Amino acid sequence: GLKTVSSASISVLGRLVTLNGLGQNVQYKLFDMQGNVVRSGYAAGNIDFGGVKSGSYLLKVKGSLEMTQKIVLK
Repeated sequence: GLKTVSSASISVLGRLVTLNGLGQNVQYKLFDMQGNVVRSGYAAGNIDFGGVKSGSYLLKVKGSLEMTQKIVLK
C-alpha cells in the first residue's frame, strides 16, 4: 500500500535546528511558552537559533507541509 507517513522531521543539536523533508523554502516561527514569537523567517534545511535564550519553545514550520514541534534549546 501507499505510505502516508511523512518523512518530514525536525531535529535539534544545540542551537542548530535541522529541517528534513520540508522543502527549500520553509517559513518558521519560534514561540516561547507564553505564546510570544521569539524568532521568525525563512529557511532551507537549517535554522541557527544562536542568541536565543535556553529553554523550551514551540517551533512551527510551514513548507511542503505544516508541523509544530516542541523543542529545547540548550
